[in-house]
Amino acid sequence: MLAASATVGRALKRGDVVVYESTVYPGAVETLAIWATKNQCPGALTDTGMTMHVDVDADGNETDVSRYDGCPSNAAGELWKVNGAPHVFDWTPAALEAVWAFFEAHAKTQ
Repeated sequence: MLAASATVGRALKRGDVVVYESTVYPGAVETLAIWATKNQCPGALTDTGMTMHVDVDADGNETDVSRYDGCPSNAAGELWKVNGAPHVFDWTPAALEAVWAFFEAHAKTQ
């Protein structure tokens, strides 16, 4: 990291911005694929055609829902892609209820 920064630094001028990104952690799609495998969900992640309104600052249904079908009854794999929202946003009350309903429907059995 230091050597790379020194190399890049020679080409920068005052006020330039350098963005450091990490590839150490998987993104949402890859993380979901890992959990789908652990949950024994067959097949691929597919678009459900369902949309939701989860970001209070967005207009309309900005969120696309994809899922792995065929998972065991207490397992699931869903991806809610919130289009146009920042990484951290305020959830709508209806979206929070949907999250809770998802967790209740797929609770770990004792």
